[in-house]
Amino acid sequence: MTLFYAISLISIKKSFEGEKLGLSYEGIATGIIVRRVKEGGLLSNTIVQEGQTITSVNGISLAGLDLKEVVEILSSLTHHVNLEVWTPIQYTRNEVPVFLSEATSSPVPLSKWQMIYDSVNNEMLPAIDKFDETEKRLGELMDRYIHRSKTDHKDKATDMERQAAAASNNATLMSTNVLCTANSMLCSHGIAVKLGFSQQKIKKFCSRFTTKSLVAIKTPRNIGFLLFN
Repeated sequence: MTLFYAISLISIKKSFEGEKLGLSYEGIATGIIVRRVKEGGLLSNTIVQEGQTITSVNGISLAGLDLKEVVEILSSLTHHVNLEVWTPIQYTRNEVPVFLSEATSSPVPLSKWQMIYDSVNNEMLPAIDKFDETEKRLGELMDRYIHRSKTDHKDKATDMERQAAAASNNATLMSTNVLCTANSMLCSHGIAVKLGFSQQKIKKFCSRFTTKSLVAIKTPRNIGFLLFN
């Protein structure tokens, strides 16, 4: 799993109304992942490339949207287009990523990077994994009992829903703590840190306990670094 990303803010202007971005993509939890940038398209002369994730367009988050909703947003763009683009960072614990060590006037020391790396992997990631495990068990329980209305089944499902909500809240809390720590260490280097969220849908019993509905919740998935200098 890629956890660390470099964040770029890209502003471009269409030459004429109806000009296409020139982009092939597919939807993922945190936005759309670029599969191909078409030659001659609006984005062909930018840093946008295959493998990057576009998380927002003109301030509108693409997280959790289906492809129809994404198409509607991209089709409605007029002259000015502002993109937030996340690029996966190659990293190890014992070496500061090039993005952080060379792209600033005040390079990030290894000790700070290791503190961020450890807090993400030892605090944030286990909390997210715990939520994923709880959400998976909830889904299995719903599939098993969805057409049964016995009270004990309802009670089990309700208890699992509460566990999933608690795990989601804990993941968000742990990730927010990591975010605050990272920002406090990196602000002097002209770097801000953001969390990327994915929207997941967890199953939930409706009032008659005979069909299933979905509740959307957001949990952190990754952490990104935005340079200001």
